[in-house]
This record gives sequence, C-alpha cells and structure tokens, in this order.
Amino acid sequence: LLTGQHGFGSAGSSFHRVIPQLSNYISTFMLQRCDFTHGNGAGEKSIYGSKFPDEKFVLKSSKPGLLLMANARKNTNGSQFFITTVTTSCVNTMVFGEVVEGIDVTKALEVESVIHQRFYADA
Repeated sequence: LLTGQHGFGSAGSSFHRVIPQLSNYISTFMLQRCDFTHGNGAGEKSIYGSKFPDEKFVLKSSKPGLLLMANARKNTNGSQFFITTVTTSCVNTMVFGEVVEGIDVTKALEVESVIHQRFYADA
C-alpha cells in the first residue's frame, strides 16, 4: 500500500478524519487516514481485497502515538488506520505500530484541527 505497486496505495491520501477528545476540547482523540478509494472514510480496500478479519489483540491502546486499525465492526479491516493523540482505553482495535519519530507532526495536525473546528463552531 505504501509503494503503490498494485496500482493503488496511500501516496497522496490525507487524514480525512480528526476526532476531538470528548472530555477536553483542546486536544483531539485521533487522526484517521488511508481511505484512498473514497477519501471520506467509506473506503475499505486492502492488499487482501476489500476486507480482512481481525487479528489477535496482543497490545492495548495505552498511550499517544499508537497506530491502530480503523474499522466499522468486527472483521472489517481495510486500509484505514488511526493514530492516537491521547492516552485512551476506550478503543478496542488492533494496535500494529507506534510513531517513534515525527510525533511533532501529529501534534501540529492536532493543533490545526482544533483551530479549524473552533473557527466553524464560532461562525
């Protein structure tokens, strides 16, 4: 998916969903990305086809900067993933990675999103 070698991939896709943290408006909860088929969260294409089943949940969402699969329900994984921006235990999807460098970019996206949300909320 990253290289685009199969004629589709994540190059040029954006974070289409930035979800505010419910208990604190200053921070966001997560940044979601990689719907490269529709760009709005409805796409499910993966290297395995349209969807693939859940795997074992060995790691739990326990800190900011974790990468987790984004899905609609059980066994509906595709290409979408999200990055946690706060510590949360309310997410029950597969953790498959961690941001080890560039967390400052994640924080910059978070700040930009909050500014955008406040602008439209005040309009």
